[in-house]
Amino acid sequence: MNSMTGYGKGEFKDDLIDITVEIKTINHRYKDFFIRMPRQLNFAEDMIRKEVGKFLVRGRIEINVKINHFGLESKNIKVDLDLAKAYMDCLKTIKNQIPEVTGEYSLSLISKFPDVIYSEETETDMEILWRKVKAALGKALDGVVETRKSEGAALESDFVKRLGLIENDLKQIKSLEDVVLKDNTEKLRMRIQEYTQEIEIDEKRLLEEIAYLSDKANITEELIRLNSHIQRFGKIMNESDSVGRKLDFLIQEMHREINTIGSKSNHLDISNFVVDIKSEIEKMREQIQNIE
Repeated sequence: MNSMTGYGKGEFKDDLIDITVEIKTINHRYKDFFIRMPRQLNFAEDMIRKEVGKFLVRGRIEINVKINHFGLESKNIKVDLDLAKAYMDCLKTIKNQIPEVTGEYSLSLISKFPDVIYSEETETDMEILWRKVKAALGKALDGVVETRKSEGAALESDFVKRLGLIENDLKQIKSLEDVVLKDNTEKLRMRIQEYTQEIEIDEKRLLEEIAYLSDKANITEELIRLNSHIQRFGKIMNESDSVGRKLDFLIQEMHREINTIGSKSNHLDISNFVVDIKSEIEKMREQIQNIE
């Protein structure tokens, strides 16, 4: 079981280039990418998505790629001779038209004009660059996977603890079930007799009505289903696939069952246990939103 919260950083470095990849993930209903990288890597965006998708199933995935080239291997220095000649012609025109202007034309002067001398990125071998980026990306993914796995283990431990608390409360409710059923039956009998004091009633029919009303207040089925959900929860946590959606659905079913128990019960102690169980289920529901 993995969390959707993770972080990893990877680097590739040789004599020509330094590549750093950082990956941060947080919870999200689906798989959502947000990638920042230099324009020269635009060709690799789909490849980055596919590589990351091999390891991460759900979550918002923020990827930041930085590239630093060493030396001039990645740049060509060029000169625009036509532009230089145009600047020179302009200078000559100024000198001819305004005699007061003095001074000579020099190489240092011409080279300072905008865009006469400029640098241009060299074409990058995309296959070689991708191999280097992939190496850094792999290291970052290792970190992300490890942190998501570690946090997932912590969440699993917390779930086990809370499921244990719920099971204990359910045992307490179960131990009160017969007493509550007997009390409710007696209360129903007394209430019916109170309202029918002056009416002759069929004892057999009275018992049938009491049995019917008592059955409606019976919580045995809900207790069985809730315990079954708890066992299923534990099995799902041990599955190797993405389990967040399954657990989210199952926790809703658990909440439904405990609500039914609470609505059927008319006993203070059981009501208190129901409140405690609801509290634990709600805490688990919030944490499940971060499970992959």
